[in-house]
Amino acid sequence: MTKKRVLLLSHLDTELGDPFFRAGAYKSYLIPIARALTATTEFETRFIMNRHIFATLSSEALAPELCILCDSSSKDHIAFGRMMTASYRGMQKDDQEPAIAYVRRLLDGWEPDLIVCWEAPADIFRAAFPSSVVLDVMPSIFARPPYPKAISIDPVGLYQNSWLSVPTQALSAVSEKAIAMVEELRNFYLAHFNGLGCERHFRNLLALPEETPISLIPLQISKYFGFRENCEFEDQYDFLETVARAATGETVIATQYVGGLVSEKVITDANLKYLQENVGDIRYSASFEAVDSISQYIVPWVDKVYSVSSTLGLQAKLLGKTLISPSTSHLQYLADATQLSVEANNVNQDKLLAAYLSRGVVIFDRIAKEDGYFAGIVHNILERRNSGCQGADLLPDEAVVKNSYSAFISHSNLGQSVINLRKLFPSASLDFAETEIPADIAQAMKPDAVQVVSFDIFDTLVRRTVYKPEDVFELMQRQLPGTNLLPTHAVVRFAEMRQAAERLVRSKRDAALKEPENALAEEITIKEVYEEFAYCVRAGNIDVDALVRLEQEIELSVLRPRRIGRAIYDFALANKKRIVLTSDFIHPLAFIERVLEQCGYEGHERVFVSSAVGSKKHSGALFDYVRAEIAVNPDNILHIGDNPIGDVQRAREKKFRSVLIPSGRALLKEALLTLGTSEAVLDKSFYLRTIAGLFANTFLFSSGPRLKDPETRGIPPKFQMISTLEEMGFAVVGPMTLAFANWIIDRALRDHCGQIVFFARDCHLPYEMAKKMVACRGLEEQIKLVYAPTSRKSVTGFDIFSPEDVFNIRCDDFTASGSLQKLLAERFLISADLADRDLLDKWSIDSLSIPRKGTQLAAIYGLAYDIAHRHWGILEPIYQNRRATFASYLRERTTVDFSVKSAAVDFGYQGSIHKKIAPLFNEPLLPLFFMTYSNGFGEASIDGAQAFFADNRNPETRSNVCITHNLLLETLMNEGNGSALGIVAISDGRHELVTDGAVTPDHARAIRSIHAGAMLLCEEWLRECGALHKYASVERDAAAFFFSILATKPSLLEISLLSNLVFDNAFAGFQNTKIIDREAFWPEAYKIWNARNSNEAAEEQSSNEISPIATRYDELLRQAHKAWDESRYADAANYFTQAANESPDTGTHLREAAEACILNGDRNGALARLMRAQAIAPKNKAIKRRIRELNRPGWISAIIQPRPFPVAKRG
Repeated sequence: MTKKRVLLLSHLDTELGDPFFRAGAYKSYLIPIARALTATTEFETRFIMNRHIFATLSSEALAPELCILCDSSSKDHIAFGRMMTASYRGMQKDDQEPAIAYVRRLLDGWEPDLIVCWEAPADIFRAAFPSSVVLDVMPSIFARPPYPKAISIDPVGLYQNSWLSVPTQALSAVSEKAIAMVEELRNFYLAHFNGLGCERHFRNLLALPEETPISLIPLQISKYFGFRENCEFEDQYDFLETVARAATGETVIATQYVGGLVSEKVITDANLKYLQENVGDIRYSASFEAVDSISQYIVPWVDKVYSVSSTLGLQAKLLGKTLISPSTSHLQYLADATQLSVEANNVNQDKLLAAYLSRGVVIFDRIAKEDGYFAGIVHNILERRNSGCQGADLLPDEAVVKNSYSAFISHSNLGQSVINLRKLFPSASLDFAETEIPADIAQAMKPDAVQVVSFDIFDTLVRRTVYKPEDVFELMQRQLPGTNLLPTHAVVRFAEMRQAAERLVRSKRDAALKEPENALAEEITIKEVYEEFAYCVRAGNIDVDALVRLEQEIELSVLRPRRIGRAIYDFALANKKRIVLTSDFIHPLAFIERVLEQCGYEGHERVFVSSAVGSKKHSGALFDYVRAEIAVNPDNILHIGDNPIGDVQRAREKKFRSVLIPSGRALLKEALLTLGTSEAVLDKSFYLRTIAGLFANTFLFSSGPRLKDPETRGIPPKFQMISTLEEMGFAVVGPMTLAFANWIIDRALRDHCGQIVFFARDCHLPYEMAKKMVACRGLEEQIKLVYAPTSRKSVTGFDIFSPEDVFNIRCDDFTASGSLQKLLAERFLISADLADRDLLDKWSIDSLSIPRKGTQLAAIYGLAYDIAHRHWGILEPIYQNRRATFASYLRERTTVDFSVKSAAVDFGYQGSIHKKIAPLFNEPLLPLFFMTYSNGFGEASIDGAQAFFADNRNPETRSNVCITHNLLLETLMNEGNGSALGIVAISDGRHELVTDGAVTPDHARAIRSIHAGAMLLCEEWLRECGALHKYASVERDAAAFFFSILATKPSLLEISLLSNLVFDNAFAGFQNTKIIDREAFWPEAYKIWNARNSNEAAEEQSSNEISPIATRYDELLRQAHKAWDESRYADAANYFTQAANESPDTGTHLREAAEACILNGDRNGALARLMRAQAIAPKNKAIKRRIRELNRPGWISAIIQPRPFPVAKRG
């Protein structure tokens, strides 16, 4: 087959005064594209580039024969480069002919089928090679987080000459699915930016007025031809001033292009002052420069965007904004106006955007990671050209590009988006957007009668990363040695004595307050506590101020915003309530204000703290003080807090409205009871209770049910500790893996290893956590991490160098029912045809089809040895080839260095993989395991082995839960892929890993969710518990505590969550079986699940009149209507959603659920349900209208109002 020829290039002229400006285009885009095409062996690629650019790309190992190098000092080439730039505006024939001749001389008869030109005018190449397809390629609408990295492909031209100028053919082929995708993407990304609180943050930063429209002017680079050749403005300042003068009645936000490669700063303090005084209301902050592409966070919430040629203009139309583009660029074809003097109406461009996103945009990661993906797109374009297509009709088919809502979302990087915005606003977080506000709080806050919302602070708005307040004193006790703040005897029991001192001061104060005519403040102060402490420990003259400062610094290190508290606070702001903060706390007001600033709380009027006022909530006196100070009737004040007495009972006694928001600790206590245990189990483990606190803050917001995974359909909803797969990953798998990964790094450092290699799929999760930890600890230069997915099967034969080595191979763990033929093939790579009859007779083996259990191990080893000895000439090349192939695969697909001293990690148990891969490395490996089994003499089965959880155990004693339930543990730890079978060479000489495909899609999905939860724990631990790392030594049994409960006392809900998991271990001879379907795998779950299935079968048989599904559906509707009537909108939304899953009338019930979410203040929940409903009825205008309403600023006050039941009740 004749290979297709592809020529790749970028601009050959010097741009922006930098001759090396386009080196990045080759390295980051063109070279990966070429490699993706040549990997298929169907394409031949060449580059045109300037010689000095080639010199900078030495690390890319480009073959010189594949590069057509241009002499940058040549007058002809300099003239051609300039002509290339000038060609964008068109060429005269006299200029065109020498340019064409120059290009043809460069290629010397090599005729390309496709020319890929990165962000440069390519008309000369179109003229030089009229039979070639020229593909203009540049950054697309999506380039930086949260969006996926994507490129646009255009077979027509660049900017003004884009296919967008002749869209008729493309528009006629747009599918309804592509149009729906545009709206789905709009809703998704708007929800992301809304969740980050972008509008609130920027309005506060820039002091933006509420009443005027807000516009954005994102400045570009003046000398860049994409700006210069597409407008009449002299430079960025001219553009900014001209637009600002025309934007009468608008507040204009300006941003500057500040990047690592090129920047242009035209807004100085003097310029800004001049513009504000003489031109218009222009807002800018120098702090913008801290964030890459700051404009992306502004576009989603402004009213209008002005742009010449920036991709931000495309984003503006995607997000439903008005776009003004005073230009001749590609933006003119989507803009609502191209002249500043024209009134612009926001026109829906979804159909054009659908064509662009479904056919003209390619997600770049897919080019590099999906074999043949981009080659398929190129083939499709060439086929369309050969069939006579022209213009926009040359765009590849939707079905070939394979863009979809899920494809864009799965390649989005929301986490990096949060990290970027935090450079400017440290409190920015998605956490708060995803928190569902309890119905009782949402309802209590809505009435107009509620003018002021009063919030408790500690355990309501903020919480500690330590589990209980007393842990702060434990941390102080560990920091005090060496400070000389206290004598040694006062440090030894500091935590207990600090608590005792506070109790004594309170007791004395309470007694004194009972005396007549006393003038004492009701509340004590922190200084009084430390003075009492000094008296108690006879410490004499101590530095009280220094001790107070130390306690406050430790408090600040562990205080964070509480997710549910922050969500409710923002809900109050959105409902335009006045906010005050009311707290019983003994530290001074100045410290409270530092806490609030650190946690990102803004917009409140006053802070009333008992230490400053002298009165307490707990007596009710502080509520009297608040009411008098703000001069509002108590019936118009709603107080929200976590203490049933101080925040609810006392507030109500003072005629305040009040609502309880249970603390994370209170909810966790209740959750632990559902596991059959109590909070006391946390007392002796700082590590375990800290993780429990993180779990409570992340998942527990109320005592309502939290079911969301498909596996739990049909399980009665109720509150319990673990209700979702993600929660299971966080609480069950996460603590063990987190501790294991940290231990691995510490052991590798202790033994001076420069590399840690994680083998086997049950080490993928520890590898991912270790990557996060290495980065957090700043060890990237010290230690390298490598993941090499292997299995015992994939490395079989690696450790057989002579016939005698067969005696080192394990056979005792092969399933007893497996045949000898399978055993010989699996463990020794010996095929049945090598087992000569005389050798079988020697060992009294009648046939290889008999099961292993009927044969002595000695006979198996004897037979294997005899076969290997006789047929070594056949077997030795097999073993050698497997070793060489595996080493080649690792070199190609990983960064492994066989010469570096390395730690090798496997989950367990006897080092089979270590023994097999050790010969590949130049130095002895450090074998690290989660757990190891003894060799029968109390020794490790492999020299130098170290185990995290338990070492050299006898598995038959079943001495701990990780042994008794090791199959369950391995299944939870395994990556959600099939087991590795081996490495194969493919046609181009590269190597690929082949897996057995044993796991089901449901298994893979469940494992992804579990591992996502575990990784969430890792990320929260590293982010939130940085100050605790050195104190959080891990008790091994504490790390496995929640796993032990799951394994031995699982609930029906927990079993249902794991009901799709498959145990697969072909190496041991097991058939792929669901983990709950064999008693040997998980006996406790097997019995419960079977009992449930038996009961359901009996109930189904006894029901003759109505099916259980119909009964459940009717009951769900009854409960939904009842909850609605009682204003329990969160419950109503839950019941309607479940009814939607049981009924053919799914869309109707989803709309009902969405309305309930709206009345509950849950915008994201409403959007999620409406988008599901829209997928069922994409043309339903009512659904589209509701989604638009929800995406408007101020959506809550605009659309939440008393309304009749959304759909007529059914009997």
